[in-house]
Amino acid sequence: MIIHKNTKSVETSSLSPGKNFGHYENVFVVEDDSELGKKILANQLSFDLVLDEEGNLIDITPKERPPEPVPEQPETEILGQQLVEKDLQILELQQENQVLGHQIVDIDLRLLMGGM
Repeated sequence: MIIHKNTKSVETSSLSPGKNFGHYENVFVVEDDSELGKKILANQLSFDLVLDEEGNLIDITPKERPPEPVPEQPETEILGQQLVEKDLQILELQQENQVLGHQIVDIDLRLLMGGM
């Protein structure tokens, strides 16, 4: 595997494990199935490099990963939900109006028939 020194991005190739298959400069090369290689893959982009006094990669220090951002709800979804809520309120009010209308008709009929 190749670890780019500046970005800490990792590239692997099953055809050329442990080799600089891209002939890049400014990289570290690590065996994919080594203990360090497995540690790097498990902590991609969330680690600091540990170098010896000669600048060779000897280990990494995993860093705490930032929490995954909660995806924001698109405005159209929010507006759609609000529209559904308003439609439900309108239906409830229409049902209440219908019940009240029936009650008024009943009262009117009673009055016309001679009282309550």
